[in-house]
Amino acid sequence: MRAGIPLFVVLALVCTAGHSRANGRFPEAGQIVVSSVDPKMIVARTTFGLLISHDRGATWDWVCESAVGGGFGIQDPMVGITATKSILISAFDGLFVGQSDACDWHSASSVFAAAHPVDVAVRPDDPSSAVVVTSAFASSVDDAGTPGFLSKVYATTNSGADWAPIGVLDPSIAPLTIDIAPSNPHRLYVSATRQIGANVSGLLLVSEDDGAHWVERSVPTIAAEGVFIGAVDPVREGVVYIRTLSTTTSRLLVTTDFGATFREIFHAFTLTGFAISADGSKVYLGGPGGGLNVASRDDYVFREVNRLKVKCLAYAHGELYACSNDASTGQALLLGVSNDDGVTFRPLAHFDSIGGPIACASGSGAKCVSEWPLIRMTLPLGGAPDGGAPNAEVVSDAGASEAPARKASGCTVATNRAGLGSGKLASILAAVAALFLSRIVGRRPCPPPYG
Repeated sequence: MRAGIPLFVVLALVCTAGHSRANGRFPEAGQIVVSSVDPKMIVARTTFGLLISHDRGATWDWVCESAVGGGFGIQDPMVGITATKSILISAFDGLFVGQSDACDWHSASSVFAAAHPVDVAVRPDDPSSAVVVTSAFASSVDDAGTPGFLSKVYATTNSGADWAPIGVLDPSIAPLTIDIAPSNPHRLYVSATRQIGANVSGLLLVSEDDGAHWVERSVPTIAAEGVFIGAVDPVREGVVYIRTLSTTTSRLLVTTDFGATFREIFHAFTLTGFAISADGSKVYLGGPGGGLNVASRDDYVFREVNRLKVKCLAYAHGELYACSNDASTGQALLLGVSNDDGVTFRPLAHFDSIGGPIACASGSGAKCVSEWPLIRMTLPLGGAPDGGAPNAEVVSDAGASEAPARKASGCTVATNRAGLGSGKLASILAAVAALFLSRIVGRRPCPPPYG
């Protein structure tokens, strides 16, 4: 492979499965979001659509991807919930807004022109407001391999009904994530990468005036790592957690001075779950290659409290939420909640507890009924030892063996050993692929506390 074109960029271009049959991937959840205004409303993003509960996980309805706005393919769009309980979906194909009943969806992308929404964040202090960062390939690429982008930040103050631009980013960077400091709603953060020739560097962009002006900070990266905001500390606006991603491992970095300096506090398996407590005193992380780890903000000494193979984490209303497909629990646990910092989890949902397609008399959600039989055939049903009631407590057994992994179809991983051709072609691929970076599997940990 040509230097400067990292494998995780190539994967984003090669993995282009269709939207049926759970996108050709093993059915699993990748993000869980709890409404800040209604603790009973929970939305989970999965590889086969959305799961929505309005009774704190007692029952779950399925929403197909086509109801939202089409198939998302291999990408993992980000989800947010507003003050009106509208659901925001940030996908490469557009920014989609659904009502709380998830039956009626519309695209808000016309205001973004040809740009692609990269990430969305709901303001913790005012959930009727949210920000989205968009980007589009905007210029030709020279032989040095320097792509150009048109990247902007937009904001809504009416739960996604209308959007207006609030800032423009440096055209030499490709944004990946955006977040808001809960203790100072005027401070925004954007993580990004910049490629110059074969070199890819990580960046954290900082604004203290609602995106009107940005200060660029360098994030120390190893080789070609993606950089993603895990969280901004709920009470200290200058404390930001950054997750880096390579093809095999992740690192967790923290800055306490608005990105002026960083230090590494964790380096191991790929991190697909990250959360922080409401007061910022505890940090939680996990991934499929390791268990759930917890550390105090005072020392950042992580200890494993559960062997659950985490796919996502979120902290909301004093509880820790997780998604996992860990067979060692005795069932195909999809979503769970913990009241003891992750030592034990009470199942909220498994595949057997999905009630079926959402009941919609009209609207885009009505089309899910015809798609459900095919989707249901792809789900690993029969994994719940209690016959489907998501009430039994699950304690992950450190000594339990793992079930053999199921092979997902529809996604070919290619390392392109023969090379990508000319420097110009490789640079164009890298430029376009940078926009897909935010859609790769496990793109970023669940944003705490509410998305």
